Amino acid sequence: MKRIEVRVGDAAARYTLLEDAPKTADAFWESLPIEGTITHARWAGSAVWVKTPNQPIAALDDIELPVTSIYPGTIVVRPNPRGVAELFMSYGVAESRGPVGRTYATPVAELDGDGADLLAAFGATWQGGSTEVSITRAEDAS
Repeated sequence: MKRIEVRVGDAAARYTLLEDAPKTADAFWESLPIEGTITHARWAGSAVWVKTPNQPIAALDDIELPVTSIYPGTIVVRPNPRGVAELFMSYGVAESRGPVGRTYATPVAELDGDGADLLAAFGATWQGGSTEVSITRAEDAS
């Protein structure tokens, strides 16, 4: 079972990679570490997002397991035709959306435990603005 750690400031939590979309999960894993700036998702609801040019996740051009709902504590990947991947991380009720309505994304990881501090850090971007995020392989990952 592959696990990752997501860190925003002093808040961190672990996620387990999902096996339902193996192509996307493998590309995500091979693209780690990912460092960037999370921004509150304007149209998606209670979620933040980060773009990454890291390969091979940025090379994906299809949605392997299309979903629109992004459940709390879930990370989804949405390919972008500009050679980057968009990662959405929810902290509450969210949906994959853009300026013209619903979009589709592939779920790639799910929170282990409650991760309350990290989810609160995600939520703080609503009022406090963008902040840095680090997504790495967890030390005990397989």
